Amino acid sequence: MEKPTIVTLKKGDVLREQGDYIVLSGYLICRLSRQLINFMSTGDFIATDNSIFRYEARSQVQLMLIQNDGIGSVQGRRELVLQERMLAVVRRMDGFLESLERRLIILLHQAGEEIGTVTKDNTCEIPSILTHQEIAQYLGCTREYLCGMRKKMMAVGKILDSKGWILAEWDGWQEEVNPVYNMGETRMANSSKY
Repeated sequence: MEKPTIVTLKKGDVLREQGDYIVLSGYLICRLSRQLINFMSTGDFIATDNSIFRYEARSQVQLMLIQNDGIGSVQGRRELVLQERMLAVVRRMDGFLESLERRLIILLHQAGEEIGTVTKDNTCEIPSILTHQEIAQYLGCTREYLCGMRKKMMAVGKILDSKGWILAEWDGWQEEVNPVYNMGETRMANSSKY
């Protein structure tokens, strides 16, 4: 049996080698042009057989290249990943019709769903993989305006007053965000197919 191929990326590196990978550690973001599409972390599947999506490491990342000869469901996983990415593109486009505050809520919810850690006190901690400047750029506002929205969210108890992004009352976030934006349900429904 061959030893698995492990690919290591440093923060800021872009995955350039084509293939099918499983994230062993670290965080990546998926972009379409300059738009943020998805967050990826440990256990996520990445298929890089096209040049449409770009995967960028946001921390030290280790990926394992999946050899096609031993896994029969790779094609099914590829189709699922492509479906998820396209749904995320639609979600991103729909988000542009929303107010800035709503776009921030949608982005934070997405990050919480995809890479956040839910604690027993019903908060969701999002790893610090994006700067305030990057978040503002994705939302289409200034960093200063983002900081103002953040202060408002702290004042009403939506997020905790901390250096990072800690979403309070995670169950409320789940209920507030339109189900169209809830990738978790889509993933669970589709994962039973493969």
